[in-house]
Amino acid sequence: MRVLLQRLLFLSLASGVLAGGGYLTTDAFSARWRGFIVDQLAERGIHMDLGRVSLNPVGGLVARDVKWYNDEDRKHLVASVDRVNLDFDYGQLLNKKVEVESLELSRAHVSLPIDPEQPELTVVNVDDLSARIFLEGNQLEVRHAEGTLAGVRLSLSGTMQMKKPPTDPKEREKAREAARKRLAMIREHRQQIQKTLDWLDQFQFSSPPELRVEVSGSMEEVDQFRAKLTFLAQKMMFQDYVCEEFSVEGRYDAGLVDLKRLYLKDHLGDVTLHAFWRQGGESLDFELASSADLPHLASTFLKSDLLKEVVFYEAPHLALEGKWFTSGERAKSSRPVEAVGKLQSGRFSSRGEIFDGLGFEIGVGPEGLYLRDVELEHKTGTLKAQALLHETQGLKYRATLEMDPHVFLPFIEREQTRAVIHRFGFRPESSIYVAVEGSGPTMQFSDCRSQGMGELKNFTYQGVDLVSFGADVEFFKKIMIFTNVEVEREEGTGAATEVYVDDGDDWVRLTGVATKLDTVAVISAFNAKTAATVAKYRLPNTTEVTLDGVIGWKNSDYNEFTVNFTADGGTGIYELWDEDYVISSPSGTLKFKDTSLDLDIRGSAFRMPMRATGTVSIAKDNSDYKITVSTGTFPYEVFGEKLDFNEMTAKVASRSGDLTFDIDATLMDGSFDLSGKMDMDRRPEPYSGEMKINAMSFQKFSETYTPDYPTEGDLTGHFKFTGVNNDWQKLKGGGAAIVVNGNLYAVPLLGPLTPLLGAFLPKPIQGYNVAKEASCTFEVTDGFVVTKDMEAETSVFRIVAGGTADFIHDEIDFKAQARVRGIGGLVFFPVSQLLEYQANGTIGDPKWSPTLLGLNTIGRGSNRETPSMEALKEAEEIGANDSLPPQADEPPKKKFLLPFFRGMSK
Repeated sequence: MRVLLQRLLFLSLASGVLAGGGYLTTDAFSARWRGFIVDQLAERGIHMDLGRVSLNPVGGLVARDVKWYNDEDRKHLVASVDRVNLDFDYGQLLNKKVEVESLELSRAHVSLPIDPEQPELTVVNVDDLSARIFLEGNQLEVRHAEGTLAGVRLSLSGTMQMKKPPTDPKEREKAREAARKRLAMIREHRQQIQKTLDWLDQFQFSSPPELRVEVSGSMEEVDQFRAKLTFLAQKMMFQDYVCEEFSVEGRYDAGLVDLKRLYLKDHLGDVTLHAFWRQGGESLDFELASSADLPHLASTFLKSDLLKEVVFYEAPHLALEGKWFTSGERAKSSRPVEAVGKLQSGRFSSRGEIFDGLGFEIGVGPEGLYLRDVELEHKTGTLKAQALLHETQGLKYRATLEMDPHVFLPFIEREQTRAVIHRFGFRPESSIYVAVEGSGPTMQFSDCRSQGMGELKNFTYQGVDLVSFGADVEFFKKIMIFTNVEVEREEGTGAATEVYVDDGDDWVRLTGVATKLDTVAVISAFNAKTAATVAKYRLPNTTEVTLDGVIGWKNSDYNEFTVNFTADGGTGIYELWDEDYVISSPSGTLKFKDTSLDLDIRGSAFRMPMRATGTVSIAKDNSDYKITVSTGTFPYEVFGEKLDFNEMTAKVASRSGDLTFDIDATLMDGSFDLSGKMDMDRRPEPYSGEMKINAMSFQKFSETYTPDYPTEGDLTGHFKFTGVNNDWQKLKGGGAAIVVNGNLYAVPLLGPLTPLLGAFLPKPIQGYNVAKEASCTFEVTDGFVVTKDMEAETSVFRIVAGGTADFIHDEIDFKAQARVRGIGGLVFFPVSQLLEYQANGTIGDPKWSPTLLGLNTIGRGSNRETPSMEALKEAEEIGANDSLPPQADEPPKKKFLLPFFRGMSK
């Protein structure tokens, strides 16, 4: 009540002094009082501009649209307030002096421009601000100022020394310099406030956070300004991250910023940070201890996504201390920090892999960083490492790997590195130990040249099982070099002087490889296709192998290597004419060049020396080859009996689908030759050729096919033919055969006729069964063998025969006539006319019986229609053709004559 009476008294006096109550509401009243107040505040160093001043009967004078400037020039706006209540010293007013005693704000709106020089741009707004500001002399004291700053409950208090503008020019210049410093400080601090508010704006709060600020100092000496700040928030939420508690306590003392304590707590642990920085300095010092959720902290507070894919199941412990550079050259670095620390973490996961732990010490600076005593734990083992990354010195590291490298596949972007790791296969029982160290001119690992050693056990490489592998290793970019290599598999061991791998061009150079390992397995580790070619030879696992040269595992053009092998006491398999033949103690050389293979294989087959030489194409769509096989003996079934083809040489070649062959051998003391060609690109495959027998022992022939009739003599013949594979009815051709000085009983087909002839001959006649010569010509067509001139001549008589043999159904129809030679022949002429016979049955068992028919026609004992004269003529022309196929260079892919031989043997 007393205050109200004082104010009424003041108004009465003021109205009296200013001549009348009506004057209180005029613009003149507002302008005059505004002038009084602005001038009086300016004398105390407070530079304001008031929009309108009016009288509040209860609250005294009210100033609206109040603007506070930095200095007396009123160019730089510091703050705008919509409404301020003014209180005066009434004692001074009675003495006709206007002196503002306090300013009162009640739920006022305050705008603080970020840049006082450009107030129309961004401003910081304080809403609902209530405060009492007391002016005593040149001191301004703020009491109980409370409001809302961008959703933050603000509490402000403090004192500030003001100074009356000087009149002395020198002092005025000092005041202007102080104003400039004050302006710079205001701009800097408000920018930091705006950044902080922008950062806080990304959070959601369960309740408004609180900010308490206490300030003191002099407006003329901003360097000595002091402030104390306390910030407290509960349940800060950013996206899926929840900070249960966040608080900051800091001080500003004459340019020294002391962050006494920043505390944060989340679901994993907490963070404590202490930092201090002197204004104008290049760095701030800090100490950090954390057991909180590092990935969320990094993405939330540092705007870094480096750890966003990491999930910690246990609180990681991080301790870090050092300097953070805020200005100068080091602040421009990608690492504006100089610090040391330590991280220790329990179980965590990233990109689908779960790790049991991680620990390391770290040092970081603008020039680079180092990692010491790194230990990464996984269920498959551990990785230990030391590393230095330096801007000018590059990268240096040392690492020991004892874990499955497949763990790192989700983190490796370089495809070549991923491909290398994919070649290896590890099991729970695998053992891994790799120790390497390296260095490079840059901070990129791909530029490092590294070297070390490795020992692996119980694993696979390119699908090949290995018991152990040990080697010294060196790698640089896409090159890997293994030296002093030792490999063990179940069947034996192997070694290599050097294995040089180029992962850029996909080739490997093997030097000094010597093994008793499975040759196919060794080669398949680098080139599966080449290994498949070697696999055809089916060498024993204990074969001693040496290998040198280059293998391209994607491009065969790089192939240029040699494989030498020896298998003493072992056996290999060689494929000839689609049949497998066992080779004892195989040895040889395989030379690969691009898509070509030169081979030279030796060994023992059928207890006799053998050798295979030649060239084979291993190109994808090329089956050309040229092979020569020679062997001391080669047993093969002919006419139902195994014959030994001795000193045999088989030359077989295939070029662009045209297959040629030439087989030479000694057969029953005579020579045997089979040559011809086949078109492998046509279906069914057509062929042509010639078979020759020269001076073959008829005695051995008889011992094989007619052992009951001992004989001497020799056998010679030939057969020219054409045909279509697997269709014996299409076989056509002609030939001739002759037996000299042989036992007639041993002559095929005619042998069973001889005893019938003996019954008609006089007993004194001896040697009737010894044929000076037996011969015939024949044609083959439509599944028949046809002859019209089979003759056998002895010292007593001559047999003439002709007919057909159906070799498809094994049926014959033959007729024969025996004629007595010389005078006896005239005497027995009537009887000789009776020595006519006909045979039916099979080739191996002809049934001869007497007949009175002549030899005018060919017999028709077969169930099939015999060949026409045109067909016989065509076959005869084929047999008479002298244009033989070229000499062969390859084994045929399919047999085409041998089934014919077997058919004839029936």
